Amino acid sequence: MSTYSYQQSSSAYTVTSVAVAYKSDDAVDPEALAEYERASREYMNQKRAITDIVTLVSPTGNYQTILGAASQPAGGDNTPGLGSLLGALACNIIALLAMPAAFFGLAWVRFMREDIR
Repeated sequence: MSTYSYQQSSSAYTVTSVAVAYKSDDAVDPEALAEYERASREYMNQKRAITDIVTLVSPTGNYQTILGAASQPAGGDNTPGLGSLLGALACNIIALLAMPAAFFGLAWVRFMREDIR
């Protein structure tokens, strides 16, 4: 019996682990297995990129990312300082502030175009 296992991360929130045990007299071609792993990693990277873009636009996702990093920093000797924490979360902080500002700007433009009498 042979066992094949791998672990891939599909986003910041989930990790996919797969372990397959099979019993067969057929030998697994290492080149075909390597090609399958490469294609699977490429697919997961594309999926992660799309998930990250959607999460960046989501205020809830940004808030959860910021809250998670601020409330549970890495423990031990590698605890990040405030500067490195803000640097790592800059994209999420900007997106969290920019989305309401953009919608407020659109509402203001629409309000200014109204004919008030």
